[in-house]
Amino acid sequence: MPNCTTCDSDSMAKCATCVNNFDPDGASPCQSCLPGFFKSGSAGSETCVACADRNCKTCSVSKDACTECKDGYEITDGKCEKKCTVDDNSCSMNQVCDTICKDCTSNCATCAGMVSTCRSCIAGFVLQGQECQACPDGCANCADNKDVCQICKDNFFIKDGACAACKDNTTEQCQCNVAVHCATCDSGEAVKCGTCVAGYKKAMDDSCSVCVEGYIMMKAICIKCEAKCKTCSQSTDVCDTCEDGHQMTINQTCQANCSELTNGNACVNGSAANCGGLDQITDCKCGAASNCASCDSQNTNKCGACMVGYKLENEVCSTCTDDAEQVGSLCFIRGEAESNKLSGGAVAGIVIAVLLVVGMLVGGIFWYMKKSKAASATEEQSAGMQE
Repeated sequence: MPNCTTCDSDSMAKCATCVNNFDPDGASPCQSCLPGFFKSGSAGSETCVACADRNCKTCSVSKDACTECKDGYEITDGKCEKKCTVDDNSCSMNQVCDTICKDCTSNCATCAGMVSTCRSCIAGFVLQGQECQACPDGCANCADNKDVCQICKDNFFIKDGACAACKDNTTEQCQCNVAVHCATCDSGEAVKCGTCVAGYKKAMDDSCSVCVEGYIMMKAICIKCEAKCKTCSQSTDVCDTCEDGHQMTINQTCQANCSELTNGNACVNGSAANCGGLDQITDCKCGAASNCASCDSQNTNKCGACMVGYKLENEVCSTCTDDAEQVGSLCFIRGEAESNKLSGGAVAGIVIAVLLVVGMLVGGIFWYMKKSKAASATEEQSAGMQE
């Protein structure tokens, strides 16, 4: 028997299995195809090829032309569509039931009643009435207003509700999948940064997660140091080094240099002043010496006293005191030492206040004793008169 691979155990004239998906139970055994297959090829070398639609029971001419569907399906435009009822909830989220499950109009995520009545939209589209309209170019999500974008597509950045291409961008956050602080995306892999926005540079893993000089990391964000600071490491207004043309103060801030200072002068509020004043917060010019509070009386090219935080050793102020912290080549009072440090005026004020309180207490006691003594004398005099 043609196309028969095994015979029936009860009858050698009956085929049990066929080659190439032919049907052993057909009207002519092993001559027609199994359900879901159609006959293809020239006579004598025919095979059964699967129908393209898995829900197709029979197809003819080609695997794409379905002539009969499996139970529960109905032919529509040569395809087997699932039969449905409104109440059986058998259709997918992006379909409606109209005898069969029909796909919603393109760009609809869900629809109701009719395929063209959209209820929600796919990404990049926004619901306007009952239809989905495209968001502006470069926009991935425009939510309720198609003219105002909320999230841009990769290689775009958002500004004032619109998306612009990241090419040549340096300041705005470019959308590069989940990568952050990107100015542009990597040309070969949009999930990585190509370049970083101002204030950031790439780490070893190519992420923009390290601050450039002049910025400080605060709560995972690089923030620019105060304008006169070249670098800062504690906060934006606590400088570690100063920009050119500026000098460090004892408060760890930077102030503009004074021009042409002479020995024995310091820069105070932008002008030269004699060293040693109460408002002096920068070092005194003593030749090439650094960190001097005043110059040596015998040699003005050397330090006579040091700025706060330094100790004088051989007329040089380069070593930090025990209560000071070294920042680069500079020394600053920090922590409890700084908070416990009182100026001479503050100490004098406290002493005066204490003396006033003591004086008031002594005066009050003296007045009370005098009053008590007078009252006793009056009582004795009254008693004598009664006798």
